[in-house]
Amino acid sequence: MSIWSTLQDFDIKWNDTNKPRNNDPDSGTNCRKESLVSQPYKRRKVGTQEVYPDGNYPRYYQYRNLGQPDTVDPRIDLLKDSWFYQKRCLDIGCNAALFTLDMVQSFEIDHMEAIDIDASLIMKAHDNLAERASQSDTLAGKVSFTVGDYTQTNPYQCKSFDVVSCMSVIKWMHINNGDDVIRKVFKQIYDSLNDGGIFILEAQPWKSYKRKYFTSENAKLNWNKLEIKPEDFPEILLDIGFQLLHNLNPPSRSIGGFTMRTISVWKKG
Repeated sequence: MSIWSTLQDFDIKWNDTNKPRNNDPDSGTNCRKESLVSQPYKRRKVGTQEVYPDGNYPRYYQYRNLGQPDTVDPRIDLLKDSWFYQKRCLDIGCNAALFTLDMVQSFEIDHMEAIDIDASLIMKAHDNLAERASQSDTLAGKVSFTVGDYTQTNPYQCKSFDVVSCMSVIKWMHINNGDDVIRKVFKQIYDSLNDGGIFILEAQPWKSYKRKYFTSENAKLNWNKLEIKPEDFPEILLDIGFQLLHNLNPPSRSIGGFTMRTISVWKKG
């Protein structure tokens, strides 16, 4: 059975960027209907090596968390319960949703929306949710998944959130779409937040870009044109209207072979 046919059996939302906008009289804005896309995400190979042009690593958490993906992600200890308690949240680029689910279970979130570009990862996320929900009732009705590319369209434009997280994803958006996508995505996030809402950003350092420019044709084309660097993100965020609350530094700079990254926390003013 193919991934595509299997996914249609799950309660997963799909965003189709080719559908016309539909006016929603209750929201006061134009909204897109969510429907099945024409085909699932396809990975690619360079020679015999499979590459992941959107950072959609199938074993990401095994690598990041010292081969112990079932343990609570150490980044959770850096975050404050008050940011999340009974709040509506969005996690962009959720991968298999282990960190996403850790947030929901650790902070008593009201509801979590999570999106990833890779259908097979969302399928794993749904499996992880089902497994955890079978062991605890803290997740019942609290998590929804969407398959989609947040850089191309915003499936949440008729919704608002108290917290948006974007954890080690922005590099892939940047390198595949060019400089213009940085302001676009940050503004999209700003507009989706309620007043006083929190944006949690874990940005990758510039040196990590240099190792990944070959992973897609778009990345190759954009690589020599990129002028914005991660150190420029704060200025862009401030210009959009965010206020910096915290720079959170991990207690350890590395776990196994993975270099931990500073997490910046921003507030919609």
